[in-house]
Amino acid sequence: MSDPIEFHAFVDGELSTSQVAEMEALIESSPIASREIQAIRQLKEFVWTKSSQVDAKDEWKSCVLRLNEIDKARRVEFVVGRFAPALCGIFFLVIVAGGLVSRRHDSNYASPLHPNLARFYGGLNAPKSPVDGNKEIWLKNLINQSWLSTPDHPQFRGGFSYEMDGVPVRRVQVRDGAGDVTVLFIQRHIEFEGMTPMDTHPGFMAGRVNNMNCVARSENVNTVAVIADRPYEDLVSVLSH
Repeated sequence: MSDPIEFHAFVDGELSTSQVAEMEALIESSPIASREIQAIRQLKEFVWTKSSQVDAKDEWKSCVLRLNEIDKARRVEFVVGRFAPALCGIFFLVIVAGGLVSRRHDSNYASPLHPNLARFYGGLNAPKSPVDGNKEIWLKNLINQSWLSTPDHPQFRGGFSYEMDGVPVRRVQVRDGAGDVTVLFIQRHIEFEGMTPMDTHPGFMAGRVNNMNCVARSENVNTVAVIADRPYEDLVSVLSH
């Protein structure tokens, strides 16, 4: 054992019992090692007597606060970096509903209708309204790109517009890993017949359409309904987005 680092560790009392025994044996057998240990002790005593302790409590507190801020920032960056793409999908239906449904507020929308949702869902034979090609491309890209981070990767399958009882309706078809979902954007506050409020989700209505589950919700002068052969809770999640 002749490493200078181990000499310093011996003087500082940082060696194990077995290492101390080896060092003491070396010092007794080697005058050079003995003089090296003595020189190290004298150097440390000289430094200790000539040095003064600096009071840096305030500075250390500032360092601790800064380190805590860095840790918090890293945690936030981790959460945002991991979930930010998925958050885009949360606003998917809201963006589509706001972008595709016209905001007319005339007197015809003063009171809600109470039709059967099956009529609106079965409006495939209703005269189709002219569709803006650019808007169709925008809608497809929005769905395909906004939900890329979700587990089921929903894909836009098509859409068209029509009128039912004088009310503009936009029907969009989306497909994910669980199957097809039909989304109806209706430019009218509608309370559908046969649908009941959901106790667990205030503001949501649940019912059945063509042997499939349906969840609908009205906000201001617009109503959005999602229809699919899947549990109500799944439809609530889709509609909430």
